Amino acid sequence: MIIVRFQGGIGNQLFQYALYRKLRHIGKEVYADLNTLRRSEEIRSYELDKLGLSVEEAPLEAINKIYPRGNDIVSKIARNSLYRNRCIKERDFQKFDPVFLNSDNVFLSGYWQNEKYFEDIGEDIYQDIEFRPINEKQNEEMLKKIHASNSVSVHIRLGDYINNPLYKDICTKEYYLKAIELIENRLQNVSFFIISDNISEAHELLGGKKAEYIGFNKGDASYYDMYLISQCKHHIMANSSFSWWGVWMDRSSDNIVIAPSIWEKGIKSEEIWKESWNRISPEGEVFLRS
Repeated sequence: MIIVRFQGGIGNQLFQYALYRKLRHIGKEVYADLNTLRRSEEIRSYELDKLGLSVEEAPLEAINKIYPRGNDIVSKIARNSLYRNRCIKERDFQKFDPVFLNSDNVFLSGYWQNEKYFEDIGEDIYQDIEFRPINEKQNEEMLKKIHASNSVSVHIRLGDYINNPLYKDICTKEYYLKAIELIENRLQNVSFFIISDNISEAHELLGGKKAEYIGFNKGDASYYDMYLISQCKHHIMANSSFSWWGVWMDRSSDNIVIAPSIWEKGIKSEEIWKESWNRISPEGEVFLRS
């Protein structure tokens, strides 16, 4: 038996689902631990049901058998004594490690932000994902504009990134303006769709760039932004798993994708990007795909 812990936002949950799905694909007995997302102090909740995805949840007894979760002394001692053998925690962030696919009778904790874990069943995962129908007027109108134009998604994540030392100052003003310039030099008659959790600051960051600004999907509806990203023809990403999956779900082979050259400060994240994606540094230095 393998138990995969689900944690983080919807983008991270999708990476965890992809590993869960791959393990089941290769014949492993796999279950999900959703307890982290149920904690009262946790700001994230389970969101994969919004995408039509389901997982088989592990009973608490099964979790405790592999990796005791209680706060009592007995549970703590059991966790410490079994940690090396029963709980495998991702340590090399975003680096593919086959140990996660070759283990058994373990509790897995991590994010697995690497397509190598599931690239052979990527089309199956894409078919699994089914967004709820858009029945809100603003989204319907925006979707029509996206489909009727040479659309470019521009995802600007501010919110929790603004003061986070690991993520801030990566997707800078220089990054976005250089990415927009690159797109405009390579394509004609483009329409930019700015998708952000803080539209006023995104507008200021882009110097008032003429575009469609999308900031109306709040709270439980925020996942619609991922769908709108996926429907655009080209993309300028943020260093965000939400952004990554929105772009990944655009299955066209001739799109232009621009990603930040740094994903997280202090971590070498070479395996997070697809080979076809162009990259731009925080200072605006361009690294075109080979």
